[in-house]
Amino acid sequence: MTPYLIAARAGIVCWVTLTLMPVEVVFDWLEDEIERRPCGSMHR
Repeated sequence: MTPYLIAARAGIVCWVTLTLMPVEVVFDWLEDEIERRPCGSMHR
């Protein structure tokens, strides 16, 4: 049973990683955009 648990754990970790990857990419892009723009440009 232990090999099945290890395989299930690996599958869950892989699935979560692949699911959250686009979220991380978008978050990093937004963070870079916020750093590039001066603070005053947020309020027009």
